[in-house]
Amino acid sequence: MRKGLSLIKIVFVAITLFLTPSLVQAQIYSLSVVVEGMSCPFCVYGVEKKLKKVEGVKSVTTNMKDGVATLIAKEGRSININQVTPAVRDSGFTPGMIKIAAVGKIKVDEKQRFVLLIHGVEQNLILSGLKDTVKENLLSYTKSENLVEIHGTVNKQPDEAWTLSPDHYFVKN
Repeated sequence: MRKGLSLIKIVFVAITLFLTPSLVQAQIYSLSVVVEGMSCPFCVYGVEKKLKKVEGVKSVTTNMKDGVATLIAKEGRSININQVTPAVRDSGFTPGMIKIAAVGKIKVDEKQRFVLLIHGVEQNLILSGLKDTVKENLLSYTKSENLVEIHGTVNKQPDEAWTLSPDHYFVKN
């Protein structure tokens, strides 16, 4: 019995070691949000202070002229997109367009929608506005274990889901 348990432990550790690198890479690693109304250094300070508290954020840089705050994720973490717009509102401003760079696995959900799976947080992204040729490529990725990197614009839907309209994407090896 003890040998059986030891073998199970060895197999579990081996599987964990092989799977962990790809799962750690699945994340929203960069996010830019338009902050409407930001017009002075004190505004920038207040926005950055709130955004630095967003789960997974390593650093925040803000361009006051363009009104954009850019968040970079901590190593091996994902930015929690659900916390970004409330953080901007809590700082006294209105959040605008959000663009992300994310890495994850492509799956097709029960409604036959393409979804980018982000590990470690409950924020899978429904891919929208896809051309037929893109759908064909993405369908081939659902059958592999490859990670896909996607850059694009995200939008919150009334049903609390996030959609991602890709600007471009590529397979990570």
